[in-house]
Amino acid sequence: MTAVLGSIVFQSTTVALPEIFEERLVGLADAAANTLTALKLESASVIGGLAFLVFAVASLAQLVTGHMLDRWGARPTLALVTIVQVVAFLMMPGLEELAAFAVALGVMLGVFGQVPVTDFLIGTTASKISRSQAFGARYMVSFLAFSGALPLIAIIQANWGFDMLFYILMACAALILLFSRVLLSAPRPANPQPAE
Repeated sequence: MTAVLGSIVFQSTTVALPEIFEERLVGLADAAANTLTALKLESASVIGGLAFLVFAVASLAQLVTGHMLDRWGARPTLALVTIVQVVAFLMMPGLEELAAFAVALGVMLGVFGQVPVTDFLIGTTASKISRSQAFGARYMVSFLAFSGALPLIAIIQANWGFDMLFYILMACAALILLFSRVLLSAPRPANPQPAE
């Protein structure tokens, strides 16, 4: 479930973010382009630069997530990154300019932060014999999600706008949180007492 829903969220946000910025950061991009007249930047170049900035900063979340996985395990780490996604997706509808940029950064921090969790779960739960097959299946799911995300974004944006996309992705993140609480076992005590 984490791989399927997480891939849908990841692919949808990474593909749609430049389009979202083009729609919602017009004033910010124009102001930046006017301020940097010596560089002769167009608004589209500034939008691309802002998307790059969000992706670059959000990619650092993977380092933090890796540290959290080593220290606390998958259950609390996955809970944190999905809660960040749910909250940010709920805040995003209707936002524009600097507020949309800041919340989009929060969205991508949660989305990028989730990537190592899925790999950690596969690496720690799959046997040595089946680990390669598990990773292969995970990447197959990711590529299928990517091919499904493109028409999903187009249909939703054309009919209901990006706000509906945020609600759908928020529901996916909430389902990941719910299923992870149910399916991931709680941490066991380090030294269980033998039954008498």
